[in-house]
Amino acid sequence: MSVLDQTIVFFFVTVWGNCVGLLFDCYRLCRQVWRPGYWGTSLGDIVFWLVVTVFTYFSLMLLTWGEVRFYVFLGMGLGFFIYLKFFSKTVRKFLLKVSGVIRNLLIYIFKIFNVPLKAFKKAILFPFKLLSKVINSFKPPLNPPGSSS
Repeated sequence: MSVLDQTIVFFFVTVWGNCVGLLFDCYRLCRQVWRPGYWGTSLGDIVFWLVVTVFTYFSLMLLTWGEVRFYVFLGMGLGFFIYLKFFSKTVRKFLLKVSGVIRNLLIYIFKIFNVPLKAFKKAILFPFKLLSKVINSFKPPLNPPGSSS
């Protein structure tokens, strides 16, 4: 590989390191919102890093035909570090705001659909409630005829 090719690969793996940082912030936000607990977090960490590893593998296969050198690890680490140092705090604030807007939008949509669903539920259950009242109004006598007490 020529020096120019290696420089291009270094640039792309540095960008990929930034992308991994962004994905990591998205994952951290999901953990913060859902609070999955110890085992959920452990499982999520494993899944996150497996997904990142698979995408890194295929990216390196496309970029370098699987040839991995020290500068590849250096570029990915540098990109991840740059993202965490300079962009992570701002991106996390933005993602928190976006997640709050999405949450409020979902709550609003739920409230809108909840009113007709409650009316539909009452309309469907009304005949059954009426039938239940009619059946319960006919109680058998305490001492049926022909029984001796």
